Amino acid sequence: MKNSKNKIFVVSFDLDTKLMEVSGHDRSTIPAIYQKDLKAFLIELGFFKHIQGSLYRTEYYSNQENLKAAIIEAVKEECPEFVLYLKSMELYEFTKISDITPEMKNALTNVSRKKSNKKKGIESKVIAEKSKENKKIKGL
Repeated sequence: MKNSKNKIFVVSFDLDTKLMEVSGHDRSTIPAIYQKDLKAFLIELGFFKHIQGSLYRTEYYSNQENLKAAIIEAVKEECPEFVLYLKSMELYEFTKISDITPEMKNALTNVSRKKSNKKKGIESKVIAEKSKENKKIKGL
């Protein structure tokens, strides 16, 4: 239940995937560890929302120290090998300032998703040079 003392926390982590490969994890199975195994584990701990990549959000929680202790204890009991590959793990207090999604969508209602015919980068320079050469050949 939400009260003035409860806060939302976000946890982020990064694993050493190169070390995972050297230790015998198949490169093709590593994404599943991030996307399924760790996601399920964090959801069990109360991190209900997978925001992006390795970023998960809690529901309301009253105490950061208790949350940190719960994470450490759960990792010790359920997946101690997690720390072997851990590069970093950070816990943040999450403050939502404003959700501007509706305003953005409303402000941009006239924008269409047209594919650009314009070539980019080196390819466009090559096309431009060929066009100049063709004009010279034709005498334009």
